[in-house]
Amino acid sequence: MDYSTEFFLALISLGLITSFLMEGWLQSRPLLFWQRGWACNTVHIGLYFFGLGVLLLLIQRVTVAVLLLFLVQLIIVAVSNTKEKTLREPFLHCDFEYFRDAIRHPRLYLPFFGYAKAAILVLGGISIFTLLLYVRRPVTEVYASWGILVSAELLLIMLSALAIGIAGKHLPLMTLEPLKDMQRCGLLSFLYGYRTLEKSTRIQDKAPFERSRCDSISLNQKPDLVTIQAESFFDPRPVFSCLRNDLLPHWDRLCSESISNGPLDTGPWGANTVRPEFEFLTGLSSAQIGVHQFQPYRTLGLQPLPTIATWFKSLGYRTIAIHPYEKCFYNRDKIYPNLGFDEFIDISHFKDAALAGGYVSDVALGEFVADMLAQPCSQPRYIHVVTMENHGPYDITSGLEKTQDPLSSEIPEQSSELDVYARHLQNTDALLELVANSLSAQDSPGALCVFGDHVPILTHAYEALGYPDGHTNYLIWNAADKKHTAHEKALSVEHLAQTFLTAVGMPSPSESASD
Repeated sequence: MDYSTEFFLALISLGLITSFLMEGWLQSRPLLFWQRGWACNTVHIGLYFFGLGVLLLLIQRVTVAVLLLFLVQLIIVAVSNTKEKTLREPFLHCDFEYFRDAIRHPRLYLPFFGYAKAAILVLGGISIFTLLLYVRRPVTEVYASWGILVSAELLLIMLSALAIGIAGKHLPLMTLEPLKDMQRCGLLSFLYGYRTLEKSTRIQDKAPFERSRCDSISLNQKPDLVTIQAESFFDPRPVFSCLRNDLLPHWDRLCSESISNGPLDTGPWGANTVRPEFEFLTGLSSAQIGVHQFQPYRTLGLQPLPTIATWFKSLGYRTIAIHPYEKCFYNRDKIYPNLGFDEFIDISHFKDAALAGGYVSDVALGEFVADMLAQPCSQPRYIHVVTMENHGPYDITSGLEKTQDPLSSEIPEQSSELDVYARHLQNTDALLELVANSLSAQDSPGALCVFGDHVPILTHAYEALGYPDGHTNYLIWNAADKKHTAHEKALSVEHLAQTFLTAVGMPSPSESASD
């Protein structure tokens, strides 16, 4: 084939046109390019040529560069469709880091995307790239003046960056409703707009747990306090009548003895644990943190922030975070100290722990927390626990042999994931009993706050048996105060920590500020 300038220009033009056409494959299709406005189209074109210029500079092969850009966008579109189907939102600017995590923690991501689909894309891309890298000659061999070529590639990169910078300032205002913004702007301009917004926005409002007069407050009794953020936990019985009424006996008992319980609005559907965790710990709502709500640990968590943990530290508590998974996941080993935790206990402390569904069993986790509470400590303790067992997919039954049949009636075969999920919930229920009993046995009985971070991904069960409203459940329970009428109240997750403080008689930021 003749390596002519006309061929290269035609190939690049075809690649650019294809980059627009591929957006038609998105589950929520963007507006057609002539309906978007000049800024959206200019950013799209600018990003395409910026990527092309960088690839040409690195590999000097036009065909390979164009095909690589095509492959990258193909992967983003395919992932976006999977994410929208399971999590109800498209691919976001902060999701690029999950490609790395998918390699390090494949079970957390690839089952939802599909192992076969992932293998085809990756192996196909590597094969095509390797083949063309050797078959296609570099343009520096086609044209004698390689210095001019490199200068032209650098100029293309600079002009593209300039066009992106100018047009980016004129993009439509992002509403922070991802599907809506993607449909208005197109995929590439939407990703760029959110990335730019992340760099420029900061928290404007005062953080709820900023210390006011908290340092001057002294308490006669400082009981141990535990919060449990339960992975993919909610009470599924109101949604699925096929589940036994006595599925969660310890949860039901704690609710009946609780100071407060009810539905909890955590925001995300099916995943994104760090979103409700950050809002719970800081008391900051998604509206207050803007675009950071989609992955608050990327930027906000990299700086010290006032949280319920720092609040307890000012009261003389030792603050401990427990999550039985890799410490580097979401950079928790770096983030937790910034959020006020003295100690972080990760998977390395659970080497011999029993597993359920591939993760540390909630029963094993409950035993660990109960043992910790039973040990004397010179300081009162605030322990924040993030469970792992209930994380999907729900296709492995190992570690669930001791659970009881959770079903009271038959379900469609394609909904078998509900059976497995409900068995995991029984282990979560056992965890609650272990921790509650340990808090009750202390000389100064402690208190417990439990909440689900998001509803689970049970796509087939939902399609066959019905969808929940997206709310999880919470309860606030005090071992020293069980004899009262439980108060049922709906909450948003950013209000839960202060509600917990008030309910168990601890000073809260609002009370301290008003003293």
